[in-house]
Amino acid sequence: MKAAAVTYIFNEDINLAIWIDHYGREFGRENLFIIDSGSDQKPSVNLDGINVINLPNISFDDANKSFALSALQNTLTRYYDCTVISDCDEILVANPQKYTDLKDYIQNGLSDYATAIGLNIVHAIDREPPVNYSQPILSQRRYAIFNSFETKTLISQSPLNWSPGLHYTKNPQKIDPDLFNFHLKLFDYDTAMKRHAKNKKNIWQNEQEMAKSHHHTPLEVFFSSTFKPVLDMLSDGILDPFDFDEKINKLNESIRKDDEGFFYFNIEEYKFVEIPEYFKNSIQYFSDM
Repeated sequence: MKAAAVTYIFNEDINLAIWIDHYGREFGRENLFIIDSGSDQKPSVNLDGINVINLPNISFDDANKSFALSALQNTLTRYYDCTVISDCDEILVANPQKYTDLKDYIQNGLSDYATAIGLNIVHAIDREPPVNYSQPILSQRRYAIFNSFETKTLISQSPLNWSPGLHYTKNPQKIDPDLFNFHLKLFDYDTAMKRHAKNKKNIWQNEQEMAKSHHHTPLEVFFSSTFKPVLDMLSDGILDPFDFDEKINKLNESIRKDDEGFFYFNIEEYKFVEIPEYFKNSIQYFSDM
């Protein structure tokens, strides 16, 4: 069984290193594909043995990104048994209680394609120290927010076409309760704030979309909408069980098809949970950073 992983980047560093480490362990570095949209900063990441496609540096357009990823995925399905398409801060993990790794899941749990449960890993800055890159990440982070917007179809054995943001495809969602999309955007306060400050400098082709995007909010607004709610929920004793059956049922009932043929969830669902201990070694990135 041969599987490939694909991502799309612009001036990425830490998140890209974690992505490479994770999927390189799963599939082999020779089966990783990075579309670099004209980065003007060379990443301090070892790219030896990885397939890098360098594109010209033009203003960012989410539609260009989803088109490029869809086109490459459609091509790779002719050569690979399975493909993973994700942003470089998205890490797919199969339930460690049932599967040894992602390849085991692909061989024994996947049927055509699957939609992963979206979990934003969050840094509880009042009780968790900055991340230590010599230790597995989920051994240092206890909390996550279930997010329907990050509940995405990112793994498939057949060609798919994605909407901008990779949130939806032209195939109806098939949520697998044993597949998780761990979103790293908020896994470390310092890393997240620096990345947000850098992303604010990116220029988009559509200025209206750029103005309303969360990527371009002021730093204080970014903090108040991301890290502060975590502190508030923990202070109020809000912490739900790590069970998503009710959320999955609600999302499945809400699936609709838009005018362009993309299937989407017609509701937004969230849930603040504690990450079980059995995930602690699932994202094993070791660095001297």
